[in-house]
Order: sequence, then structure tokens, then C-alpha cells
Amino acid sequence: MKNFFNNINKKKENLIIFLLFSFASYCALTIGSSWDEDFHLNQGKVILDYLFSFGNIDTELDVDHRKNYSAIYWSISYLITKIFPLKYELQISHMVNLLFSLSTIFGLSKISKEFFNKKVAKLSFLILFFYPVFFGHMAMNPKDTILAFSHIWISYLIIRYLKHQNNSQKKQKYIFLIGILSAIGTGIQMVFIGSLLPIIIFVILDINYLKIFSTSKFNFKKFFLDLIKCFLIFYSILILFWVDAHDNIIIFPFKYLFGTLSSDYWTGWSYNLLNGEYYYSDQIPKIYLFINFFFKSPEY
Repeated sequence: MKNFFNNINKKKENLIIFLLFSFASYCALTIGSSWDEDFHLNQGKVILDYLFSFGNIDTELDVDHRKNYSAIYWSISYLITKIFPLKYELQISHMVNLLFSLSTIFGLSKISKEFFNKKVAKLSFLILFFYPVFFGHMAMNPKDTILAFSHIWISYLIIRYLKHQNNSQKKQKYIFLIGILSAIGTGIQMVFIGSLLPIIIFVILDINYLKIFSTSKFNFKKFFLDLIKCFLIFYSILILFWVDAHDNIIIFPFKYLFGTLSSDYWTGWSYNLLNGEYYYSDQIPKIYLFINFFFKSPEY
């Protein structure tokens, strides 16, 4: 009898997920293009043309902007859109973004399950899905949602690594995936690695004091060797798709990174609209985030 009711509940959950995904897909296919979508798809095309020609074709794509990114995700997205007719390029691009965004929601629920339980995991899934700040960007934003995707799954994979460090097969998979995701996130935003600082602090605390996830036989020597492997995977993929760094793969990335930390550095749109008023992007109010979240948050 218990299994019978469990099967009914499972079918209801599957139906709800199907309806949610159908609604999200409808929105993805009918929403218009954001202002920079074409630019990023074209950037992916330029990088792929360069790589597939083994460096013989180097299209000039606004080099001042191209040097800002290692266009890993946009190259993947563009490659997928080429499978379908050109007239559906925008819709396919949106569906690719949507799949990554939905994967982000699943990733958050898996992290919630690790920290709490299945009920909290299901609740976190629904909250993030219906959160306007996230849902409104799921299909048409090829940057911020991908950063969220990379951040969430890196966090989850690190937890899995801490639990299974002594399992060689699982560990190697986690190291490889963390390296790839770190490259994808950093390719979109060069200071992405800095956003992982809270996770790094948690890992240090968990290994040394908390012992929530880390195995009792945690090996520091293996940990540092795995860290080096992960960095090599991350750096290799990042540089491969960062065409402007190919002239000097050691100096340029660090030179550019330190340049982005300068107070004189600026990239992006010059002004923003906040609650009906326009502000220059470098002069937005200090309470910008609070106001933004206040107006875009649902009343749960």
C-alpha cells in the first residue's frame, strides 16, 4: 500500500515538473531577443572558425570586446544552433540557455538535499523556478544564468569530492568536471573564480574542523595533487577558447585579470534603468541591490 501511494505521489511530481518545463519552454520560444544575444553568438562563431582552421582564420570581431572573454559557452551554443535551420537560431539558442538554467535549479535542489532533506530540496526547486529575477533570465540571458549554473554545480561537485576523495574513479570525474565548469564561468566573467571564495573557505573549515562532508580518511597530499590537476584542466580549456591570449598564454591572462581589477576598467552598457530612473552604470545608488531584489521578489 505504501509503495502504491509513493508511486501516485511520484506521478504527480513528474506531472508538475512536465507542466513547469512546458511553460518555461513556451516562454523561451516566444520571448524576443536580448540586446547582446547576437553579439555573443557571433563571438562563438568567430572562435570556432579560428579553432577549426587551426589558427589560419582570425576574424576581426571588435577585438576590444573579444579580449574580455574566453567564449567557451557561446561557442558551444553556436555549434548547437547550426544543427537546425538558420531561421530558428534564436529559438534554439534560447532552448540551450533554458536547459542550462533548469540544470541550475536541479543543482540547487541537490545541494539542498545534501545539507537538509528531500522536502527542502523540492521547496528550493520551486522557489528558484518561480523567482522572477531568475525565471525572467532563464532563456534569453547567455551570461548570468551560465555563471549561476557553473557556481551551483561546482559547489555540488566539491561536496561530492569531499565525500568520495578515496574513490579514485569518482574523484577523477569530479576533478575533470570542476575544471571544465570553472573555465566556462571564468570565460564569461574573468573574476568568476573570486565568487568561489565562500566555497573555498567552507572547504577549509570542513576539512579541518566541521567534518560535515569530508571523509574521515581525507588525504591532504592527494588534495593538493588533485587541485593542481583541476587547475591544469581549467587553464587549458580557458586558454583554448581565449583567442587573444594565444600570443602569450602565460602573461596575457594575468595581465588582463589585473587590468579588470583596476578602478579605470569598465565594460558593458553605460547606464541602467532602476525603478523608472536612469543611472550611469558606475554611479548607481548604494542600495541598488536591495531595491532590485525588493521589486523583483515574489511574496512567498
